[in-house]
Amino acid sequence: MTDVVIRLPILSDKEAILFSAYLDRFMRLSSADADDRPEGADAPFLIVHTAPALDRDVKMLTFQTPGAARAFSVGWARAKGQMDGYVI
Repeated sequence: MTDVVIRLPILSDKEAILFSAYLDRFMRLSSADADDRPEGADAPFLIVHTAPALDRDVKMLTFQTPGAARAFSVGWARAKGQMDGYVI
């Protein structure tokens, strides 16, 4: 299976707080899916790390499944849209 990597530039302190809260909520809601993975799975459900850039942090998220990556991306777009005053 191919990993799916998502790069998210975090543009402000407000966005960093939102990302942290969204990631926490996503992980809590996805824990059942992660627990259902085969016992011999070769990698964690999700790996997150920060790659520092010149003027901002870039969050690197590596998912084991395309469905989880898609769910995260859709939810993150909604959360950001609500932060910016737009409802997606």
